[in-house]
Amino acid sequence: MNLRRVVILALLLFSQLNLFSQANYLVGNCKGSFMNISGSGSLLAGSQADDAALTFALPFPMIFYGTSYSTCELGTNGWMRFAGSSRSGTDLSNVALTPGMNLIAPQWDDLTLVTGSGELNNGIYTQVMGTAPNRVLVIQWLGSYFGSSGNSDQITFEIKYHETTNEIEILLQDLTDAADTQNNGASATVGVAGPTGTTVTQLYFNQVISPIPQARSFKPYTSVPPSNYTASTCGSGFIDIRNPANLIAGTQGDELTANVTLPFKFNFYGQCITSGVVSTNGFLRFSPSSRSGADLSNAALTAGMNLIAPLWDDLNSATSLSEPSNGIYAQTNGVAPNRQYILQWVTSYFGSSNNSDSLLFEIILFEQTNEIRILHQDVTDGTDTQNGGSSATVGIAGPSGTSFVQTSLNTAFSAPTCFSYIIPCATPTDITCPANVGPVQCGTLNPLTTLSGNLISSDPSFIRPANASCILDSINRPYYDVIPLVVLKPGTFTLSLNSGGMDFFALIYNGQFNACNPCSSLVYWDDDTDSTGATPNLDPTITFTASGLKTYYLVTTSYCSGMTGAYTWTISSSGGGKIIDGSFGIANSTATHCYDYCIAYKDAYSITCPGDFTIDRKFLLTDICLGTVVDSCIQSINIDDTTPPVLICPGDMVVSCPGTLPALPATYEEFLAAGGSATDECCLATSTFRLIGVVPNPPTCSQPSIVSYEIKDTCGNADTCMFNIVVNDITPPTARCKDITVNLDPMGIGMFMASQLDNGSSDDCPSGLIFSMDHSGNVTYADTLAKIPVTLTVMDSCGNSATCISLVCVRKSGFLEAICKKYNSVPRCNGYGEFLPQMT
Repeated sequence: MNLRRVVILALLLFSQLNLFSQANYLVGNCKGSFMNISGSGSLLAGSQADDAALTFALPFPMIFYGTSYSTCELGTNGWMRFAGSSRSGTDLSNVALTPGMNLIAPQWDDLTLVTGSGELNNGIYTQVMGTAPNRVLVIQWLGSYFGSSGNSDQITFEIKYHETTNEIEILLQDLTDAADTQNNGASATVGVAGPTGTTVTQLYFNQVISPIPQARSFKPYTSVPPSNYTASTCGSGFIDIRNPANLIAGTQGDELTANVTLPFKFNFYGQCITSGVVSTNGFLRFSPSSRSGADLSNAALTAGMNLIAPLWDDLNSATSLSEPSNGIYAQTNGVAPNRQYILQWVTSYFGSSNNSDSLLFEIILFEQTNEIRILHQDVTDGTDTQNGGSSATVGIAGPSGTSFVQTSLNTAFSAPTCFSYIIPCATPTDITCPANVGPVQCGTLNPLTTLSGNLISSDPSFIRPANASCILDSINRPYYDVIPLVVLKPGTFTLSLNSGGMDFFALIYNGQFNACNPCSSLVYWDDDTDSTGATPNLDPTITFTASGLKTYYLVTTSYCSGMTGAYTWTISSSGGGKIIDGSFGIANSTATHCYDYCIAYKDAYSITCPGDFTIDRKFLLTDICLGTVVDSCIQSINIDDTTPPVLICPGDMVVSCPGTLPALPATYEEFLAAGGSATDECCLATSTFRLIGVVPNPPTCSQPSIVSYEIKDTCGNADTCMFNIVVNDITPPTARCKDITVNLDPMGIGMFMASQLDNGSSDDCPSGLIFSMDHSGNVTYADTLAKIPVTLTVMDSCGNSATCISLVCVRKSGFLEAICKKYNSVPRCNGYGEFLPQMT
């Protein structure tokens, strides 16, 4: 779900107002790796000097503020200057950046790169890294502050320029040179300034830089970023609050500052301001700011100053007999949520103090609407040359990465005046949820394997967490995309991002995501560094284990403000896990693309069974500063499961003997080991696996056994499968015969059976044998004449057979023998088919 907002910009140009759009570079506290090229790079000829400005042929075109350059000047005083600059010469005296300078100032100060004992490698070094079209130009300064040359301590810093992306990095590695007062940028300018008619981004000016080392990135943009202000004149409405009870302690003097606490949260360039610092020199400053102290020397406004300047000049609020009410006053009017906070200056220009004429101007901050008004009631102090603001700055400037509106700079104007500054964002009144969804068959939800998106300038921005401890990044406000990931089946999931070289930043939230409170519910993150956190690998990877039926919100953002670009996530799982894209529509709101409001997401589950559930997704439109929910709605997402699982039995089993039942799988694990399988696109309940039965039991040669199994999913949908147990007995028995004698009865009749011929016939299978013979089994007196050969056939239950031959001898009975003796005319048989001599 990629939340897209639209930037509404309406810059109103009118008399006495000079409006500057946001700087053409967005600055971020980006990680950069300082590269010491003093050994591998090329020493710029002539750079081992003091106060030198040297022409340098760029190794590839460098685009700065939209203009392509093939050459530049590199100064030993810590700057890189382009054609058309308002500056010239060696420029050893740094000043505040202004449009027209057309330069990059990594550390503009009075430096010397002259070599000396312990500093033999001083100079400017250059080197190109990589191959086109992704080369990086590195320019390194190695030297000393002018007053500390000749010792063995050096300072070093560098610029990196990236081909194609046109990104500029300023890397400050070491700014300490023995005990010099210039240490750590105390007298330096750091930032970028474009040609006339453009803008500047000043990070530091004559203030101690911390921390060191420090890496800052300047990324160009082509669209106007969010939270710019429209400015207009307004009607008279000056409110005089001079009253001893309203006097801010410590403001009746010269070059003074005092802390003030606002009575309500105030949104200033997306910051929730609750406190600030007032200066007797006519401004209200917020933290963080590129300015410090009472700051008597006004300057052109730049992003990073983070202040409101009703009349920034060298003023003096010291009291005297003729000016007893000088000072700064504060008062709150009205009742919540429509209060007004008024800061009023009663003061003098520095050169005209102690007369009876005072300046009178004020700021009014409006609760809820976040409007800023600057009102001048009196800007004339006797006959002072500063009268009318002729040496003053009037306007507002946001923190780094935002914008500024300069109403007046060293230009006289007449009081009374009223200037109004408003964020051009429509006040949201409601949020509309996407349509309810479902019922959707759980089995139709395909597992997520890839996920592509694109950070663009109309995406929302937020103050993202800076590290695992969830300390918010006070500098960067990158764009972000939000995708809900619904875990249907528990498992371990690995998300790997392919960024194409852009510095992406990935966050995963458990169950909810609130851009207004981006540390809440944060469970996993990766800022595209390696395991040590030192070397960027550019591609975040997150691995996590999750139980089923849970939403995780994947937030894809960038490391720095203003970065845009395409990305693709590759998602793999193990342990049977299944995760799906849980996006089911986008909420619409009257909120526009500004920092004032954000949309929060929160999922709640109603579970009938693990495959049949409802997600109630709540969208909350929240005022960032006030921390209050303006409106909310709930989308119902119904997932149903009426699709049974798929159970596949192992192949048929074969036994070699009938009546044998092999060991059958009794558990699901044994079933899988035997070659069976079971799948369900939602939630398989392996505990329901069971053996239904075996019919017939046991199997026979003519009737295989049918084995049946069943398994269900967690919603009770069932599937069965069957396989056969087949008897495959092809081994004949072993036939063993014996000879037998059959005695005739007195009637001269005898009989025998096939089983009488068996002499221990056997079979591999324990089932009974069947005997048959090729003789009727009936004998008479006539059969006594000879031995009778009889073939015995032995057959097992599967029809396999074998034969052997028995000899059968028929014996006469005693009764017949007596008759023979009496008549003496009948031949006798000895019982073995032999005729005996005739008796007399």
